Amino acid sequence: MSARITAILWLMFLPIGSLAANFEGCYLLHVASWEPPAKENGTYFLIPERIRLTQYPSSTGEFAVRAFPGDPSLNLNEATWRISKNRVQITLSANGLSGVTFDLAESTLGLSGTARTFWDFPAQEQHSAVTARRTNCPRNGHDV
Repeated sequence: MSARITAILWLMFLPIGSLAANFEGCYLLHVASWEPPAKENGTYFLIPERIRLTQYPSSTGEFAVRAFPGDPSLNLNEATWRISKNRVQITLSANGLSGVTFDLAESTLGLSGTARTFWDFPAQEQHSAVTARRTNCPRNGHDV
């Protein structure tokens, strides 16, 4: 059996938690300009500057995303992440109906990919380039 086939079989049966441990941690988010330009509406575009990908379960069964204490986007009631085909998919939403999804892959910067808006009302989808650069997590004893 070739090394490539062995590696593929190994990855197929590797528990998701093991893969999640590779991505768990804190990240600085940078979202480029939205196309088409997004209307500045803090209700819908309150994206945190820093997030923590945890292995805590969310209400949806995916992993939970936490914003840092003091971040104005702490109203993220539906902030989750998962691994799909070796990519990290993050969803940030205040109500679970409108928000932003990130589809990210490993890069020299940490994680990079595309952000896309989604809406529960008629609206045009926006997209943007996004990077998530790994950073140190707070050590103040408070979970983020």
